[in-house]
Amino acid sequence: MSSDAMSGIVEAILASDNLINIPALANKEEQKNMNKSVKEGKIMAKNEPSHKEKGCENTIKRKGIILERLDTSRKEDIREANVQIMTLSIVCPGRPEIELSHPFISSPKDCLFTLKEGTKYRLKFSFRVSDKVVSGLKYENTLWKAGVRVDRSTVLLGNFKPHEKPYGYQLEEETLPCGILVRGVYTARAKVTDDGGKCYMDIQYHFDIKKTWPSSP
Repeated sequence: MSSDAMSGIVEAILASDNLINIPALANKEEQKNMNKSVKEGKIMAKNEPSHKEKGCENTIKRKGIILERLDTSRKEDIREANVQIMTLSIVCPGRPEIELSHPFISSPKDCLFTLKEGTKYRLKFSFRVSDKVVSGLKYENTLWKAGVRVDRSTVLLGNFKPHEKPYGYQLEEETLPCGILVRGVYTARAKVTDDGGKCYMDIQYHFDIKKTWPSSP
């Protein structure tokens, strides 16, 4: 075989090797680019929140809004009914109304008022309700004589909604007993409470029952 022929065979082999190696080099370059893209994709995936994480964030936000609304409603529910006693008086037929004005300064030696035995009387008072409906409002009255409890009564007044103008209320008419044993000084305690036990008035005063009315009523 001539040298020219040998040279042609070698060149052909080299040429065929080049044709084979060029795609391989291209694949390696593409592989590097693919690896780089995969790595960048993984990094971006880590930095960006997933659909699941976004769903959790939305759920947390919704819960936050609900809790805020609950807090607002809870604050509104915290408001309590307020009952203010405006006036308190004793009404006896044919006699001037006896007003028990604040403050209720009274002692056994300085009675707040005097009633005649056998007299008919009723308790009258006015009060204002604000902020919220008051339910189960009731009046309690307890009497003592010489340290011994002689009477205790409770009157259910009812439910009252807030109102700008005061409510007026009169208890049923009662009659004082007669006799020497009835006369004397009494201690009274009057309370106004609701069905939740909240107290709006708690006063204690002294009065006496005599055979006749005082000369200057």
